[in-house]
Amino acid sequence: MPPRPLLLVGLCATGCKVIDAPEDLEDLAVFAFRTFADDDPAFPTTAVDGLQPVLTTNAEELAAGYRVTELTEADLEAVGLTSTIDDGITGMAATASYDSDADDIAAAWTNPHMDEVIASTLAYELISEDGDRDCFLDHACERYAVQARRVNDMSLFGTSEQVFTRELRWAWSETLERELLTARDLAPDPSTMSSDFVAVDQQYSYSLFLPEESGTLRFDTFWLEVRVIGLDIPDTFALDMSISMMGNTADQVDAWVAARGR
Repeated sequence: MPPRPLLLVGLCATGCKVIDAPEDLEDLAVFAFRTFADDDPAFPTTAVDGLQPVLTTNAEELAAGYRVTELTEADLEAVGLTSTIDDGITGMAATASYDSDADDIAAAWTNPHMDEVIASTLAYELISEDGDRDCFLDHACERYAVQARRVNDMSLFGTSEQVFTRELRWAWSETLERELLTARDLAPDPSTMSSDFVAVDQQYSYSLFLPEESGTLRFDTFWLEVRVIGLDIPDTFALDMSISMMGNTADQVDAWVAARGR
């Protein structure tokens, strides 16, 4: 297969640095995931500016769910994780619309009591945090991260208990000339499932929040390694279920924001 075209993005705000990034959505999703926490801000800027036009181009497909490039062991190594992956972790992308703006969404996504925000989160325990939440919400700090334990209602799959790391970052967009909210979730260890017929071995995601005329568009790409014991189901079954939950999550965040009087 011939190499895919590259998008060359010049970032004069960071010394006119030129970053080679994939041009298509499938590979851009992985690029954004890999470079999320890079010390050079040119990389997350390249990711958010590269994604914006292809999200518009693929808007109809993303509304229904869009398969993206699989995550490999090399991708996880690039973000500091060591994990065994046989054939790559299947990835899907989708979009959801919020009435809330990015600042209020950031407050919701960093809430130390996420079970008060999302109905499917049955329990939530903050283990540790890296950074100052108030400083991040004020845009005075670029990054904020937490490690937490959560119990989620997985519908047909019962409940799952999972330890995960959520990282958030304000990424500068040269295209929009403003900061954009981005997030990355890392859950490299198996979840504890209440059901005996399903196993979630690892889970990852990258999110970008884009301002709209009335609210915010959330682009989410996620990778799940799921095994269903004794059933022959499509490899995207759990991902499709996750996509259907995105809209519910957006509604619940909007309701939480509205209840705070914003």
